[in-house]
Amino acid sequence: MPLFQFFPGEYFSGGELIGQGPLWFVEVLLIFSLIYVLWQLLVRSRTTNSGVEAKKDPFPRNGTIAFFSLLLGLAGFPVGLLFVMDVDRFVPLNLQLPFFVQYIALSIVGLVAYRRNWCQNLPDRTGRLWLVIACIMIILWVPMMFASGAANGSILFKGGWHWQSLLYALWESFLCISMCIGLI
Repeated sequence: MPLFQFFPGEYFSGGELIGQGPLWFVEVLLIFSLIYVLWQLLVRSRTTNSGVEAKKDPFPRNGTIAFFSLLLGLAGFPVGLLFVMDVDRFVPLNLQLPFFVQYIALSIVGLVAYRRNWCQNLPDRTGRLWLVIACIMIILWVPMMFASGAANGSILFKGGWHWQSLLYALWESFLCISMCIGLI
């Protein structure tokens, strides 16, 4: 079958406007960027901050980072009660709804980090610690999948009122935060 017949027939077969590939990430970035531009237009009309330098705040402490990771995981769990991973999605744009708590929180933290120069003030020791934590989280994934029954076909970790879902939400939160910091 020629590509010009295969591509539209297969890629858009699920009803998505963007398709089934990894462009969901670009979509989310575009949506959040547009929201941020609108926010800035509304806020700047009231107050102007021209000529103000970005703050040079110290990077958050490890306890603060761990607490934020815990809160992010705990916030993601109830969303998993409403939206099940790989099942509940916004079809036209192929967006996974269960992950939007993380997307929104990390976008906001990214804006704060930029304004406070956290990336430039990240201590090497902190970066190495969180990189080690990320590696530990990756190593824990296999035993976690066996313990939760996922290796035997159970999908309880994908959402719902199950300890497996809570464990996965916490694991995913710590992995995400630790990789964001450790890779920088």
